[in-house]
Amino acid sequence: DLQDWCISRQLWWGHRIPAWYDADGNVYVARSEEEAREKHGLGADVALTQDEDVLDTWFSSGLWTFGTLGWPEKTPELETFHPSSVLVTG
Repeated sequence: DLQDWCISRQLWWGHRIPAWYDADGNVYVARSEEEAREKHGLGADVALTQDEDVLDTWFSSGLWTFGTLGWPEKTPELETFHPSSVLVTG
């Protein structure tokens, strides 16, 4: 009985989902609103609203070791403690 797991939460703190929406419901994924505009050629006349949900705590918990080991650089510590290209948890 596997079911999809919702990765977002309706909280006021946490890692915000990096998605912006225009008035027509189009989704633009980027690290920032400025990057979304540049990446998709959107002018200042296009109103964008960032997704209001945040990622589940497991998402940020999984990033903790990467942040302390120097990611996104390829550091010796990262190679020692995460010696793979895929990390599956659960």
